[in-house]
Parts: sequence; structure tokens; C-alpha cells
Amino acid sequence: MRNYLLHLKSKSFIALLITPIISVLISAGIGVLVAGSTNNFDNYQVAIVGDSSVKSELVSKDKDSIDTSIKSESTAKKELKKDNIDGYIKVSKENNQYKVNFVGSSSLDSDVKTDLLAIVNQKQSEINVKNSNVTNEQYKQLSVKPAFKSSITDKEKKQKTEQTSSANTASIYVLMFISYFFTIIYASIMSTTIAKEKGTKISEVIFSSVSPSTYFSGKVGAVIALMATQMVIYTGVGVVAYFILNMDPFFNSLFTSQHVLISTFVGNIFSINILFIFIGFVISIVLAAICGSLSANVEGASKSAQPLVFLILFIFVLSFNFVNNGSSDSIFSQVGSYIPLFSSFLMPIRLINHNANLFEGIISLLIAIFFIAFVTYKFSNVYKLFMLNSEEGSFFKRIKSALNNK
Repeated sequence: MRNYLLHLKSKSFIALLITPIISVLISAGIGVLVAGSTNNFDNYQVAIVGDSSVKSELVSKDKDSIDTSIKSESTAKKELKKDNIDGYIKVSKENNQYKVNFVGSSSLDSDVKTDLLAIVNQKQSEINVKNSNVTNEQYKQLSVKPAFKSSITDKEKKQKTEQTSSANTASIYVLMFISYFFTIIYASIMSTTIAKEKGTKISEVIFSSVSPSTYFSGKVGAVIALMATQMVIYTGVGVVAYFILNMDPFFNSLFTSQHVLISTFVGNIFSINILFIFIGFVISIVLAAICGSLSANVEGASKSAQPLVFLILFIFVLSFNFVNNGSSDSIFSQVGSYIPLFSSFLMPIRLINHNANLFEGIISLLIAIFFIAFVTYKFSNVYKLFMLNSEEGSFFKRIKSALNNK
């Protein structure tokens, strides 16, 4: 807990926490200004034909959303085909029942639909009351509701498919970059933290009162807890930001129109994929601790961590190529998705692209967890030897030297 609190209060962690948030806010602000100045969003427009009384009342309530220049269904069909309107509403009355039929390239705007049904329900109620008698037939008449039919063309289905595909691609890249950058950052923090006590009298005093495995677990656990804290904070900030922005009409309209994309993106991130990211962080932190303990001094911490950094960079580039080349289900990707650390990058890609199922994902996850437990157990037994060994030399020479002193 002490190590965790020290990291949490450090200026470096506060900077690490705030910098991405500021970057996102600046990017979002620029995006809003550009969108507002260019006014790229077209106004939602539908036509209404048929019953003139319903049309006049709806126009009075939703004038900005109704194209009053269209008078007939044939004209409405032509304008819809040309994409000049988003759809048209046909209101008719048959056998004392109002019938409403909507045809469009996207769903009827919720506000327009609410106002339309309120108007038609009121008129239907008037007819029901007028035609009712003091018998059981009266209640049947009063229960009659206007019929609403909505026919969505293939255009919206195509848009949903495109949004889903875009969300999948976006979530893959986001997961890859999160894995890469945060793995590098926390691996550096871990290796430096361990290297600071390398070969010092403090280490000798600590190991005389605390077992190496307990001390090592505490060091690693503190950095893992720090990383988890940052992830929780970012998630909380994202949720709060969404609800605040959703209160603004501009963003509410944007979120509604991109509902499929947003829900798919969030679903891809906050699923088993986030566990792979977390497990990948843990593996890199444990390996970074090993690298840090092998450095000759604090200055050599970054050099000792180079093998891990190069490995992470290699996995990132490899994953990037798999995505860009559309080979996320190649034999190399399949095998790599079960190898610890590789799986943190490759398995989420395969899961999002439906190249692997949930069962395969769980198996890969269990392998990674077993790897963490195995490496942590084995290394904690020789942690003291590595920390007290300060011999100069190559990476593998220092390992050999530490083990020879066992």
C-alpha cells in the first residue's frame, strides 16, 4: 500500500494521468469548432401526405422537420429516391380508423413520431367516442388505436453494417495503441522503480526482515494497482463526459445518429478484450521488474528494459500488419493469439473480427494468467540474488552471474 500511495502522489503519475485527458479535450474542442463552422450536418426532413388536418397540426409543431412543398405520395417517393428527404408519412382514414405509414431511408425522428402519434391518437379517440354506444361495443370502439407502419429501406441496413465495420476497425486500433503505449510506459516505471534499489544497503536491510517474494510482490502489485487506478479514472471520466455531452442538442443528435457505431465500439472495448489488455499490462510489468533487477544501476534501467521494449514493439508492428493486410486469421495470428503477451494484441483482433469465439478467448486468457503465476513464482525465488548482484556486463552475463551466486 505504501508503494502504491507513493506512486499515486507522485508528479509523474499526475502528469501521466492528466496529459491524455487534456489531449482528448483539445482534439474534441477542435472537432466541435470545425463541425460548427462548416455546418456539415443536414437538417432532418420528411414529407407528410394524406389527411390535411393531421398534416397542418404536425407542421405547426415540427415545422423545421417537415417539407411542406411535397403534396402527393408520388412526389414524395421521387424525392426520397433522390435523397432530398429522409422519408415520408402517409396518413389515411379507413373504416373509422386512422392509418399511418412511414417510408424512409432512416428511422422516423423520435420527436416527430411522438407528435404525430399524439395528434392521430387524439383524432382517433374523437372518432371512437362518436361511434361508441352504451353497450360492450362501446369499449371495443374506444380500444381501437391508429395503425402505424414503418418501412425502412436497405439503405439504413447498409448504414448499420458500415457503422459496425467502422466501429470494429476503430476499436481494434484503439486497443492496439492502448496496449502499446501504456505497456511501454508502465514497463519503464516498473524497471526504474526496481533499479533504484539495485545493489544498495537498503535492499540488504529490507531482505533481512522481509522475504524477497513478499517484497517483489508488493513492488509489482503497487504498479499494477496504479495502472488499474488510471484505467478506472479514465472510464469514469468517459462515462461522465458522455452524459454531460448528451444533454447538448448537437451531441445528442450526433450520438443518436451514430448509435450503432458507438454501442459496437463500447461493446468491443468493455468485454473480454479489456481483460486481455489488463493481463498484457501485468505480464509486461512482471517482465520489466525482472529487467530492472538485472540492471547494474539506476542509469542502466532503461538499457536493461530494451529487450522487453523491442519485443513489445515487434508485437505491435506485427499486429498492425495483420490488421492492415486482412490476415488476422492467418496461421501465425492463430498461434500467436495463445502466446502470453502476444495474445494481448492478437486475440482481441481475432475476437472482434469473429475469427475466434469466446471459448478460445478464455483458453488464451487462462494460459496468460498461468504464465504470470509461473514467472512470478519462479522469479520471486531468485529476486534477492538479482537485486544484490551489481556486476557489469551484458544482459545474459548478469543473469548467469546472479544465478552462480545462488
